[in-house]
Amino acid sequence: MSSFLNKIKAGVKLAPASLIVLYLLFFILDSVTTYIASPDLKYESNWLVVLLNLDWLGIIIKDTLIFTVVSASLILSLNFLNDYSIRNLFNGYKDLVLKSFKDPKLLISIIFIGMFFSHILNLGHIILNNYLAYVFLHQTNGWIKSFATYYISNQKYFLFYIQYLLIIPGYIIAIYRVRLINKRIFQNNPRS
Repeated sequence: MSSFLNKIKAGVKLAPASLIVLYLLFFILDSVTTYIASPDLKYESNWLVVLLNLDWLGIIIKDTLIFTVVSASLILSLNFLNDYSIRNLFNGYKDLVLKSFKDPKLLISIIFIGMFFSHILNLGHIILNNYLAYVFLHQTNGWIKSFATYYISNQKYFLFYIQYLLIIPGYIIAIYRVRLINKRIFQNNPRS
């Protein structure tokens, strides 16, 4: 158990607390904007909520589990990256990608870090989507109402693509962060 706690401590040193707090804030804002747009969940479009027919308690439990698993995965991946970076230097982004395909643990760590950043971006998009749904359903006029009407009326054509295109910048951010962390750790702990 103490080994696990040490891994979490090492990972936390590399994950700014503000990033985890921002992630939690986005989960809360997602729930709040979902509630103001559709308190009875009549217009909820999250496939997992619809598939499992979740009520608000189920959504809170689901979000708590996702937040916990994704945050813990980020922290444990950063711990692995910390240990890996003490022994290995990536000579650019191409080297990072090539080494990740040779080392499954490194690849899994990058996947989890990318998943974290992609999910933050996706939550930001969902918050905006929920707010526009609220405007569409509850406001009577104004330029935001016009935009929301256009957006909601046409989202069936692009919503799926936006959600999955947000994965790409999430992984770009992850690879950039991994390379930055690797350089910083390697410079602070040069090999003897």
